[in-house]
Amino acid sequence: MSIYTPLQIIIIGIDGATMDLILPWARGERLPGFKRLIEQGVSGDLLSSIPPVTAPAWSSFMTGKNPGKHNLFDFLEHIDGSYEISYANSLSRRSDTIWRILSDSGKKVGVINVPMTFPPEDINGFFISGMDTPDENSDFIYPHEIRKELEEIFGKINLDIRHLGHMENDKVRDKVIEEFEKLEEQRKNISLYLLKNYDIDVFIVVFNSTDQVQHHFWHYMDKSHSQYDPEGYKKYGNAIYRIYKKIDENLLDIFEALREDVVYIVMSDHGAGPVGSTQVFLNNYLQQIGVLKYKTNDKEPGKFHSIFWGLLKKMESVLKANLSTRQKMALTKLFPRIRNKFESYLSLSRIDWNHTRAYSIEIFNTSANIWINLKGKRPNGIVDEKDYDSLIEYIVEKLYELKDSDGRQVIKKVYTKAEIYNGPFTANAPDLILDWWTGDGFIPKNSMTSEGCGVSISTNKGKLRGGIDWSGTHKINGVFLAEGYPFKRGFRFKSARIIDIAPTVLYLSGLPIPDDMDGRV
Repeated sequence: MSIYTPLQIIIIGIDGATMDLILPWARGERLPGFKRLIEQGVSGDLLSSIPPVTAPAWSSFMTGKNPGKHNLFDFLEHIDGSYEISYANSLSRRSDTIWRILSDSGKKVGVINVPMTFPPEDINGFFISGMDTPDENSDFIYPHEIRKELEEIFGKINLDIRHLGHMENDKVRDKVIEEFEKLEEQRKNISLYLLKNYDIDVFIVVFNSTDQVQHHFWHYMDKSHSQYDPEGYKKYGNAIYRIYKKIDENLLDIFEALREDVVYIVMSDHGAGPVGSTQVFLNNYLQQIGVLKYKTNDKEPGKFHSIFWGLLKKMESVLKANLSTRQKMALTKLFPRIRNKFESYLSLSRIDWNHTRAYSIEIFNTSANIWINLKGKRPNGIVDEKDYDSLIEYIVEKLYELKDSDGRQVIKKVYTKAEIYNGPFTANAPDLILDWWTGDGFIPKNSMTSEGCGVSISTNKGKLRGGIDWSGTHKINGVFLAEGYPFKRGFRFKSARIIDIAPTVLYLSGLPIPDDMDGRV
């Protein structure tokens, strides 16, 4: 039980924020809000989940548990009894959240824009769902009457800009950056309005645009990037700073508007940094080492199948490059099942399951995971339990042997699920998780794309298409800053973890910490 009188706690999430940018900008007087937090409170890196991906990281934040206990390992999950995949949302989580515990204990809670929270929970307070909300017309605000109240004052409540990759020219890039700033301004104004008009004990809001801008604009800013764009630097060298500055301004406005005895916790789900030009086509490599087999022409429905598959891939590329964010959101809401089947087909349809022992689901640039085609678990599983460990050992050995064109080892670390997860849902995790985030790392790519045709590894030596290609990616260390009684002034943390936030908040709220939480105060 906490020794402290319960305090009003304001948690501000900044998706993908990194101390690598915050510290020099704050010291250079360019981020006064962050500078205040560093000088008047505690600060340091915040160790993310493994892998440092939005879905498991935010779920670990909100539960204080590792993914083996909350069941979100990635954006994707297998549909039971099938090779088909589906997109995870809050219904995939199998553990109570911090706001559920606080609410059930009589605390009043407000939650705005935390990823992986759709549909919203009926808590003692208010709830506005985040990233996995299908679109603005969805039922993503609880209670319903608050939505009407907010829309009368602020107009349409905007969701995070996502499904990017369509920024093919400066006009679109400029518009997206302006939308980022307007979106975060609206989110701050909604937060302050609700805090002013509703009595809330613990309030949580997430600003998300940092993550998006870092993915697409890092090579314009970073002169040490392997694909630094000096021409683009002239126009977009400050694009990432613009978003940090906007959020810093939001922090200052929040500090000014709230009473002095508030406790602030500012954190991110993971960090960010540059990604190199190495691309890995995992399924092709698994075929190369003899554990995956593609369908041969005599097992496919003839030439039509190959032509049809090629057309689907072309259509996917065209849609990603040309549809706006809202158009893509509308499509995913209209055809959710078709989307799942479409993604499953593009990633997995060419695999011969009767002769495949291991495979990867190659959809996201942050999904370098390998699954074992286990008997009894997959429809056409061929791997016996007794052969599981030896197969894992063989694949790991071969992954460490993968070299780039300069002879350098590409994959620095491979984790088995037993190494990093524990809990009742560990069986749902990928069997192997590859470290793509350390150093320059690598980008996992789909083996069935034209650039992946037959190759296991390649180097992208062409000019990056800013706003379409990724030049920045997630890193394992996010940020943790906190200010207010009882945090020490000017203290620098070295071992904070994302799973530590939930028990710390419960402690500061005067509530007991559940025994099954992995985090510590």
